[in-house]
Amino acid sequence: MKTQFLKSFFYAVAIGATLFGCSKDDDQEPGPVAVSVEFLNTTHNIAEVGDSIQVAVALSADAPSDGTVFIKLFGDAVYGEDFFTKPAAVNGVVRMEFQAVMRTNIFTVHRLKNDNKRNESTITLTVANVSQGYLIGSKAASNVKLLELPEEPTGARINFEDVFLHLSEYEENGYAVNLKLTNPLTEKETVTLVIDAPNGRNYGTHFTTVPVAVQNKIEIEVLPGASSIQFTIFPSDDALVLGTYDMTFSIDATTGWLEKGEVSQLTVRIEENDEEPASEVHSIAELRNYFDEFDGEFWMSTDYFIEGVVTSADNVIDDKTAYIQDETGGIMLRFTVKNFLKTGDRVRINLVNGSGNNFNGQKGIANVHDMLGVVLQHNQIVAPEVITLDQLYSGNYQGKRVTITGVKFRDADGIKAFNGTWAITSEASGAYVNTYTRASFSHFKLPEGTISVTGIVGDWGRILPQGLQDILR
Repeated sequence: MKTQFLKSFFYAVAIGATLFGCSKDDDQEPGPVAVSVEFLNTTHNIAEVGDSIQVAVALSADAPSDGTVFIKLFGDAVYGEDFFTKPAAVNGVVRMEFQAVMRTNIFTVHRLKNDNKRNESTITLTVANVSQGYLIGSKAASNVKLLELPEEPTGARINFEDVFLHLSEYEENGYAVNLKLTNPLTEKETVTLVIDAPNGRNYGTHFTTVPVAVQNKIEIEVLPGASSIQFTIFPSDDALVLGTYDMTFSIDATTGWLEKGEVSQLTVRIEENDEEPASEVHSIAELRNYFDEFDGEFWMSTDYFIEGVVTSADNVIDDKTAYIQDETGGIMLRFTVKNFLKTGDRVRINLVNGSGNNFNGQKGIANVHDMLGVVLQHNQIVAPEVITLDQLYSGNYQGKRVTITGVKFRDADGIKAFNGTWAITSEASGAYVNTYTRASFSHFKLPEGTISVTGIVGDWGRILPQGLQDILR
């Protein structure tokens, strides 16, 4: 009986030991494991002033709780002079806050301009202290290099080498104009010159340049290291007896490190080299009288010069036809090829090898070879002579500009256009206005009501207006 009791007792003790044998420590949850703090990258470079980089600080695992990491700044780069950080450093320390479950946080390093330092310098970032539960990892330092800056460009002033040049009207190879720099530049810049020429002297007609001017402005590149630049003037051999003239070239604008100097303007005198022809110049009245000496056609076997203002534009039969008028009269000219005369130019033309003829009731010279002539003046105005319809048919106004007032287009109906031949009438008589298809205004409608008509008296005595400005209400 005793033996059985002891066995039962030990059995109960064994079960109790099994059920209740765990220690107090075994009943508690495991404590938090510390996470390490280190830089994601240990090297950074900032090349230019104004650039910035982001420095990443990483944890080895999710942060178990909110915490703080302190980054100490060392190195030969000076805070506030060479760089600053965001968040800002206080006493050389950047404070970074981590929240629970965060793995990475960043701060920014921004490079400043320090005029006294251009050599490379370094910022050394070190994890100096961390909150409880954080450990400082193996990559606890990171270097930010502020790379050496290139030398700043040096400035220079630019001046014309001369203040006055005297050129002939025709320079076969042009004339190179120099502009000097006070010292070479280290970067490419641009200088802009503006051209001021007198009225009647036009770029492209009387002179050109290289580089080409656009709206009377020349842009020239100034390359690094250059001590001077050039542009070239090409005065034209224009066959115009216009006289000597002066024009100016001025430094208008510069870029970057280039500045306008003291000698910023150049005057260029272009000397006239065209001469008046030695041959006698005949009036148009003399030429018209010449027709009376012959029956039918005649031939100009020698030089025969006339002078006058070109009065026709595009309302003529074709581009081989032009009308010219002087103080004594007007006449039609027919060239062998397209002529290059411009309305309003006073020209001298040689009629040699031309032939006098009658074209549809008007006197004219055919087979004129001198399609350029010598231009004596530009923009001349020939005032029309006001005549009546009866005077129109007298034959005294052939080839001349005339004006007839107080007339109407008989067929004007708001639909018909100028193209063609149309009657104009007054109370007593009438005449005809002719417009060729090639005229720029041929598609415009005939005006209704009383008008005045200006034009050249052409073939069959018809009036040839040269633009809408010749038809006035």
